Amino acid sequence: MYVVKYTKEQVFGFLEAEAVMSIAVSSSDGPLSSVVLYAIDDDFRFTFVTHKSSRKAQALLSDNRISVSIWNQQQMLVQMSGTVKEMTETDERMKGFDAVVNTSTTVKDLWPPLLTINAGEYIVFTITPEWIRALDLTEAKIAPHESPFTEIPL
Repeated sequence: MYVVKYTKEQVFGFLEAEAVMSIAVSSSDGPLSSVVLYAIDDDFRFTFVTHKSSRKAQALLSDNRISVSIWNQQQMLVQMSGTVKEMTETDERMKGFDAVVNTSTTVKDLWPPLLTINAGEYIVFTITPEWIRALDLTEAKIAPHESPFTEIPL
């Protein structure tokens, strides 16, 4: 049994190669999860875009806490928790939107609904993680007495 310990650079490389993340938020009606496209910058800040009237957007505007999972079935799982901030400046919104669209073009056979959002109907969020951890998914067994996760320093 073993535990793989990842470097910050290895986790960043994995996150940069992926484009889809599962998010969990809290709304007045209870917990809510969704899948969104994302882009990541060199400081481990994540950007995603959603319809302005979506439940996830409305939930995040009232409670900016978020949890995220990004995984590739035979490679790695990355989990994190953090806070979101709406990008409100026109230039930063367009830059964030473009970054997410550009990332989505790297995924084979992906036709995201994001590309059908009309101008003005979307909201762009940036996630600042409070913690990130990674789990190796290349082996079927993990060490039973030690955490299989690698905590990634931010």
